[in-house]
Amino acid sequence: MRDIVTTIQREQDEAIRAPARGVTLISGGPGTGKTQVALHRAAYLLYTDRGRFAEGRILVVGPSTVFTTYISRVLPSLGEDSVHLRSLGELVDGVTATRRDPAGIGAVKGSERMAAVLRELAWQAPPSAPDRLRLVYAGQVLTLGAEALAAARRLVRSRAEAGRTPVNGAGPIAAEVLAEALWADAVRAGSLVTPGRAAVGRATFAEEVGARTEFRRFAAAWWPVLEPAAVLARLADPARGAAAGLSAADAGLLAETYRAATRPPEDRSLDDVPLVDELSVVLGEPPAAPQAPEPEWRARELTTGTRVVTTFVLSYGMHNGWEVYGPGHPTPFASAGAQRIDSQALGAAQQWAAAVILREGHTVVGWTDGFDPYGEEGYVPELKDPLPVPEDDDEPAPDPYRHVILDEAQDLSPMECRMLARRAEYASMTVVGDLGQATHPLASGSWPELIRRLGRREVRTLELRTGYRVPRVIADYAARLLPPGVPPTRSYRPGGTLLVRSVDDLHRALADALRAAKGDGTVAVVAADGFTAPGVDVVPASLVKGLEYDHVIVVEPADIVAAEPRGLNRLYVVLTRAVASLVVLHSRPLPDALDAASTDAVAPLSASGPQVADGL
Repeated sequence: MRDIVTTIQREQDEAIRAPARGVTLISGGPGTGKTQVALHRAAYLLYTDRGRFAEGRILVVGPSTVFTTYISRVLPSLGEDSVHLRSLGELVDGVTATRRDPAGIGAVKGSERMAAVLRELAWQAPPSAPDRLRLVYAGQVLTLGAEALAAARRLVRSRAEAGRTPVNGAGPIAAEVLAEALWADAVRAGSLVTPGRAAVGRATFAEEVGARTEFRRFAAAWWPVLEPAAVLARLADPARGAAAGLSAADAGLLAETYRAATRPPEDRSLDDVPLVDELSVVLGEPPAAPQAPEPEWRARELTTGTRVVTTFVLSYGMHNGWEVYGPGHPTPFASAGAQRIDSQALGAAQQWAAAVILREGHTVVGWTDGFDPYGEEGYVPELKDPLPVPEDDDEPAPDPYRHVILDEAQDLSPMECRMLARRAEYASMTVVGDLGQATHPLASGSWPELIRRLGRREVRTLELRTGYRVPRVIADYAARLLPPGVPPTRSYRPGGTLLVRSVDDLHRALADALRAAKGDGTVAVVAADGFTAPGVDVVPASLVKGLEYDHVIVVEPADIVAAEPRGLNRLYVVLTRAVASLVVLHSRPLPDALDAASTDAVAPLSASGPQVADGL
C-alpha cells in the first residue's frame, strides 16, 4: 500500500472517474491497484460533489480489522478524512469480530436460508416464557395452559406479520390476544353472568383484565423485549435450530458454536455479524412507552401564561362554551358553542368531546380530572391506545450513506450481502474484487451472481488487467492455481525472486529462510491457521488477504489447501502477497499445478542449500 502508484494509469483513472450513480464493478488480480483505485475513487467523489458525499456519507468496507487498519492511513494522505471505514466485523454497533468460523460452519451461517431460520427463531417462545396463565375474575379461575398459549403465540405472529409489525413491536398485540383467550375461557366457564350483577361486555372485560397488575406482569414475561444476541444464543439448543428450519446435522453443528460453556457470547465470528444484523431487523424496536400524563398537582398558580398539554383536554370557556384542546396546542381545535351544551351538562359535553376525539383517530374509554393550557379545571380523556411519544427534535435520524465501497467483495456470503444491501439501500456502490481470490465457501461464482445478491441489476464493469505490485515471476507461478475462466494478471513488474524448497525439517528450514530474509523491508511467515513455530510470528493464511510484504515465506502449502474447500484460492492469495521475494517451504507434496511447474518456474535446486531464481 505504501507504493500507491504516483502516476495513475489510464485504466485505473477510468475506474476512479466512473460516474457515481448505480453500481461500478472494478475487477482485477493481485497487484493491479484495486484497493488504491477504490480509495482514490472515494477521494474523487468527495472532491467532485462534496455537498452530497461529505460528513461520513461514504462507507468503505474491508474484509478484516487488520486490513482496515492497514489502509486507514491512505485517505488522510489523499486529503480526506470524512469517510467511514469499517470492516465486515464492525458494521453492527456494539459488535467487533475478527475471526472466521471453520468453512463448514461458515457455509451454514452464511447461507441465505439463514434469513428464514432467524425469522422462525425470533418468533419462538423465549426459554424463560411462562407456560401457564392463571387469573381470578368475578370469583372464577380462568386458566390458559401451554397449548392455549402456543395457539395465542401463533395468532400474535399472524396479526403482527399481517401488519408488518416486528417481534419487539408486537407486545400490545400479545396483550390483546391474551385478553381474548381469557374472554373465551370466561365464556366457557360462565363467569361473565353472576347473580345480582349485569352481564360483562367483551370490551369491559378486556379493559378490566388488562388493568390487572398480574396480567401485565405475565404479558411482559410472556412477550419480553428481545436482544439479537439472546435470540442467536437459542441456537445452542439443537432442537430450537431444527424447529426453526435447520437440518438436524446443521442444527447440531451450530449448537457447538453457541454453547456458552465452550465459547463466551461476546466472542463473535465474522459469520455471526450478519446474523445479528438480520435479527435486529426482524426484532425491531419496542413500542414507545405510553406517555405519562402531566401531574394534576400542576395547578395554575404554579405556572404563568399558557402551558403545553400533552393530551386532549375538555374544559368550559366563558365565550365559546365547551372546548377541546389537542396535545401541544395552546388554543382549542373544537368548540360546542355557548348555547348548545349547558355548562353543568358534563355527561353531554363528554359525549360530544369523545366524538370529536374519535374523529382524530382516538377512542375515549373514560375521563379523569385535569387542567387546560390556561390552568383552568378540565377533564382529560382516558384513551384506548396511548398517544405516541413525540420525537426528540434534538436527535435527528442519521443520514443514510450515499455511496458504499466494498473491497474484496468476491468473498461476501449471501447473508453478508443482505447486511451490506441494507446499508446501501439509498446509495450508489463501487464493488471491488477478484474472483481468483474467492475463499469463502459460499463466495459467488460470478460477478452477476454477486450483484444480484446485493439487490442490484445494472452494473458498470471495469477490469484492471495490468499488475504493478507482484513481480512477474511470482505472479506467473501463482497464476497456475487460478480456476478456469479467471484470466491471469499481466504483471509488468520485473525483478523479484522465487525459491521453492522441499525440506525434511520445516522449523529448521524456516529459521534459515528468516535469516536469509533479514535486511531492508518487511518479512511475513504465512502458514495454515494453527501453525506455530518457536519465536516466530506467523500470519494465519485466513487473515493475509489484502496485505503485502517485501518478503514472504510460505510454510507447507498442502496444509493451506487442505484447510478449507477453496484451499487452492487461499493459496493463490498467500503466494501473491510478496512484492520482492517469495520462499515456499514444503515437506508434503505441492498441489499438482505447482508441482508440475516447479522444475521450470524456478532455478534448479541443489542439496547444498537454497538457491535463488532471478525473475528477470
